[in-house]
Amino acid sequence: HVGKQESFDCRSPEPPPPYKTELAFPKLPKFEEPLELQQANGTNRLFVAVAGHPYGPNEERGIFRSVDGGQSFEKVLFKDVNTGGNDVDIDPSNPSIVYATLWEERQGPWENAQWRGTGGGIYKSTDGGTTWKQLTSGLPGNGAITQANLAIAPSNPKRVYAAIAVNAATSFYRSDDSGATWARIAS
Repeated sequence: HVGKQESFDCRSPEPPPPYKTELAFPKLPKFEEPLELQQANGTNRLFVAVAGHPYGPNEERGIFRSVDGGQSFEKVLFKDVNTGGNDVDIDPSNPSIVYATLWEERQGPWENAQWRGTGGGIYKSTDGGTTWKQLTSGLPGNGAITQANLAIAPSNPKRVYAAIAVNAATSFYRSDDSGATWARIAS
């Protein structure tokens, strides 16, 4: 039905069979470390969250959108060369509403070396990914978010859950008004 989201882990070399047969688009472009693909059912619109390669700055980070079933992609949400896309979710009741998270993270060239910046955040589009607004009300502020992951409640799409990392601590937040305001529900 319209707005139903489908996702898979793009780190696997091949999309699962339904994406090959139902969507009928060629393989995704060679993104460096794409994390997630979302498709609004009933449309040719796809979103890909791309972290970028882990060892340095690059332009191939952010949220990319296709409006032609995967034949081409355009970058629609980009912060900087150090901040990549982490998560993208489409409202199951309205495919024009899209949520995305950005994550500033880097791996060192030596084993177990990791660096996380505070450039992450949660964003929302109400026009199918053309324009984006950062969501901040009730969330950790002043660049504190290092990573965030989202889930939209299928039974009530106005309810959005977020697992948010601030440094090494993770807390859980809930919004009951489509992301306009948030409340911490657990840490």
